[in-house]
Amino acid sequence: MRPAALLPATLGGAAPPCLLCAGEAVKEAIAVGYRHIDCAAVYGNEKEVGAALKECIDSGVVSREDLFITSKLWNTDHHRVEEACRRTLEHLQLDYLDLYLVHFPLAFDGKPGCEAPGFEADEAGRAKMMPKSLQDTWRDMEALTDAGLARSIGVSNYEFLTFNDCLAYARVPPACNQIEAHPYFAVDWFVQYCRSKGVAVVAHTPLGGAAANAAWRGGASSPLADDAINAIAKAHGVSAAQVCLRWALQRGTAIIPKSTKRHRLEENFALFEFELSADEMAAVAAVDKDQRSNKSGRNWGIEFKA
Repeated sequence: MRPAALLPATLGGAAPPCLLCAGEAVKEAIAVGYRHIDCAAVYGNEKEVGAALKECIDSGVVSREDLFITSKLWNTDHHRVEEACRRTLEHLQLDYLDLYLVHFPLAFDGKPGCEAPGFEADEAGRAKMMPKSLQDTWRDMEALTDAGLARSIGVSNYEFLTFNDCLAYARVPPACNQIEAHPYFAVDWFVQYCRSKGVAVVAHTPLGGAAANAAWRGGASSPLADDAINAIAKAHGVSAAQVCLRWALQRGTAIIPKSTKRHRLEENFALFEFELSADEMAAVAAVDKDQRSNKSGRNWGIEFKA
């Protein structure tokens, strides 16, 4: 199934990894008009998100059919896919997910439920791997669609070779590939390749990680401070963040910006009130630095970038 809600016009209201603010952020996002809520078991807040969703649905603010709910299989649950999906559904208080993703193409040893730190480590502090192939994981993901637990399935942080392998062995093709993509890490060739295979691209970290990853990046620059992007923002009377997000939409990617503040949610949602010209799109594309923000492998003591 290729969900229509993953067309480029979709704007995902990603729930933040903050237990105290997750529920309120979801309610604010729905009130503003967001309908795609991007979750993950490892964020540790699906119970709070689920309570907020139930409140909004029960009070008539929104219907379940109008929402598009995504969640993700954590690395330690590759050998218990259905159990993990059912746990997420229980926490979110839902009967089905619109989209369920393999969060990373990595199978770790560890306890179910994403208990901190989210993996079992060896003596050197490296994540212990599970003997489970990604093809077998995908077979279990496909079974979720057969059982009606997920209406569509996809992948996240799959780079070229891993993505191609999935296309080759998939009975149910991935509906999307959720990857890091922003003006400083455009990976335009890969975005276009995924789309050529009928797979939607959902851009996570669409603002380049902003200040969140600056410390470990050694103070690497952010597209939000880029002169060219800010000049375009000034010309339209919008923010640099809005220019980055509008560029992402116009080049055919869905986006999942995160925010806990009402004014930021409203600002992000106002992307349909202006349009970038062809020259402006080219100017944003020209600032690409091939600068990846997310290097998750550093958390697990392994070589992995996504």
